[in-house]
Amino acid sequence: MKTLLTLLTAACASLLMSCTYGMNEVFDHGTDVEGRVGALVDITGPSVSGSTYSFVVLSDVHRGKEEDMLFSSKERYDDAFFEKVRATTPLPSFCICLGDIADHGWSKELDEYNEFVARINETLGAAAGENKVLSVLGNHDVYNEGWESWKERIYPHTSFYRFNIGAFNYYVTDSASGSIGMEQYKKLKEAMKNDSKPKIVCSHYAVFGTQNFFSNYYTTQNTEESDLLLTLYAQTNTRLILAGHMHEYHTTRFTSQMEEVLVPGYFDKAGYVIITVDDNTATIYDSGPIYFHSMPGQ
Repeated sequence: MKTLLTLLTAACASLLMSCTYGMNEVFDHGTDVEGRVGALVDITGPSVSGSTYSFVVLSDVHRGKEEDMLFSSKERYDDAFFEKVRATTPLPSFCICLGDIADHGWSKELDEYNEFVARINETLGAAAGENKVLSVLGNHDVYNEGWESWKERIYPHTSFYRFNIGAFNYYVTDSASGSIGMEQYKKLKEAMKNDSKPKIVCSHYAVFGTQNFFSNYYTTQNTEESDLLLTLYAQTNTRLILAGHMHEYHTTRFTSQMEEVLVPGYFDKAGYVIITVDDNTATIYDSGPIYFHSMPGQ
C-alpha cells in the first residue's frame, strides 16, 4: 500500500510539473515578449558552398520530455537521425531549430541540447569554433523562467535576429509567448521595409497554420497580428515562413512566391525537413517531411 501511495504521489507530482510550468508563461500571450526583445541583432550567417545549398530544419526537440513517464515513451532516436543526415547528398550546410529545444525550460535540458548541437556541428563538418546550428525561442523554453538560462547558453544568445546568406536574408522572430508583440512587429516592419532582398522567416508559432478548428490554439492567437504579419511578408518579398509548435508537417501557399511550412516534431514524430535554396534563381525547394524512425500513428 505504501509503495502504491508513493507511486501515485510521484505520478501526481510529475503531472503537475508537466502541466503548470509556471502559469504566467502558459497563459501569457504577448506581454513578456516585450521584456525579451530589444533591437534586431545582425549576426554572421553560416558558411555555404556554391550558389545552391541546403539546410536541415528541426523543431520541438523537447530535451527532458523523455523524463515525463506519463506522457512519453522515454525513447529518443538521435542516432537514427544522424545516420539519416550523414546519408544526405549533398550534405546540408547548416541547421535551424525552430524552438522548444527544452521541455521544462531547465538549464540541464539546455545543456543536453548543446550536446546535441555539438553532434550536429560535427556531422555537418563545422570548422573549429564554428556554429552551424541556429536556434529559435519556443514557448517551452521560457517555462520556469527559462529565458535567462536560454540567452546565456544558446547561440546566438538573442531571440530576435537576422543573417544573410547569398541572395537571401533570414529573419528570426520571438513568438514564444504566442505573439511577437507590437514593439517587435514595429522593429521587424522597419527592417523588412528597408530590405529589398528575398527573405526567409523563422519562428516557433505558425502565422497561419492549418486553420483546423482543433489546431487553432497552436498558431498565433491574435488574428489581427497574423493579418499584419502576412501582409508585411507579402509586401517585402518574403518567400518562405518556417514554423514548428504544431508537431505536424503542413504547407500553405499564399502566393506564387510565398509559402508557410510547418515542420514535424523532432521528438514526438521523429521528423524534420530539408530546405534547398538556389541563389541564382531565388528559388526554394522543400523536401517534404523526412522521418528517421517510425512512430506510433505514422
